[in-house]
Amino acid sequence: MRARLMKSTLAQKVTKLFSTLLPLLLASLVFFHSQNGQTQRTHPTVKPSSETACKRDDLWCGVDITALKPGPSGTGNKPYASLAKRLNSQEVVSSDESESVVSLYHKGFPSKQAAVDLFQDINGTHWFSIWPTLPGKLPTLSSVGSAGLYADPRMLWFVKIMGGRQNLAGKSVFESGPLECHHSFFLHAHGVARVDAVEGNVGCYIRCLITKEVLKVSSLNVFFGDFITFMKLAQKQKSRTIEEGLLLKYDIALFNGVLYHMADPVRVIAYLATISDVIVCWTQYWNEEEPHAIQSRAAYVSEVVTIDDMPGLGPFTTTYHKHYYDIFNKAHMGGQEPFANWQTNHEQFRTLKWAGYKFYSVLPDPQPCVHPNGCQHNFAASKKPQQDGPDWKWLAL
Repeated sequence: MRARLMKSTLAQKVTKLFSTLLPLLLASLVFFHSQNGQTQRTHPTVKPSSETACKRDDLWCGVDITALKPGPSGTGNKPYASLAKRLNSQEVVSSDESESVVSLYHKGFPSKQAAVDLFQDINGTHWFSIWPTLPGKLPTLSSVGSAGLYADPRMLWFVKIMGGRQNLAGKSVFESGPLECHHSFFLHAHGVARVDAVEGNVGCYIRCLITKEVLKVSSLNVFFGDFITFMKLAQKQKSRTIEEGLLLKYDIALFNGVLYHMADPVRVIAYLATISDVIVCWTQYWNEEEPHAIQSRAAYVSEVVTIDDMPGLGPFTTTYHKHYYDIFNKAHMGGQEPFANWQTNHEQFRTLKWAGYKFYSVLPDPQPCVHPNGCQHNFAASKKPQQDGPDWKWLAL
């Protein structure tokens, strides 16, 4: 009897340990598969123009991604219940759970859609993006997502103000919080030589690896961790790279949908300025002239703060407008803190100038405050002059 009880206790401990480590094991398997699974690439039947011609042997070489039709959106196959349950739960699975570990295996035909279907639970961690189609080269993939980020007009605007895709060829990009890496794919399709994307959300990280594998984004490197921790370390380093392979200096920093999730946005912009002379950012902001409805929440608190500990920079005073997240929402896609601090758009530009950026460009938007979650704008900033013309202006504040 005693031996039987010891055996039962040991089995429970092993099961609990396996359930705890499962998400990490899954991420590791997907990562190594994406790194080692080399496949034969062929050129699509699209004749590259002089502007889009590229030398690398790549699935997307010469393809105008803006002309691609999207796959089905708003629908998707049922996610694999056992895996989705573990990915969306913060609890350790008990040893008496009726489902066995073998239910984690996919018994259907191997396919790219099967990988996408890992994240179709609309009430939990799920796809936000729809997929591009490339007839004859890529299967049509369905997703519960609806955002066409692979051909985002905001990114097309950035290509324009940079002087076209020929000026992006060979560039390196650091992307913070890439969500599902469809903007990374956009940059790859526009000739960027290297995209290093750092994602700290487990579900987003795995979806980025799926995107890299499904769309064959050979220039993309996906890192799991906190991009702020990396930028702090990069600020102190002397060599060109750090141990994990990230660079200390990039041609462009992509910061879309991240700044308004930061608890300390001023320091974050200062960190970005140490690793890149060009930043492109889509963000929401605090609007004082015509307050957005979301700003009426009682949880908002305004506080004047002074940052005076950034190397090489003088003290900077600004106002932070704090609001809190519903961190118990399984679909939460905010920052790592239970709150974020917003600035007005004017204060954001003051921060950019303080951090060393001298030129800026803003995507025209006649209705910046129609977004349900707050007023928004899309801007780029540079320490050096870019293309001549009306798109770039001197940052005089």
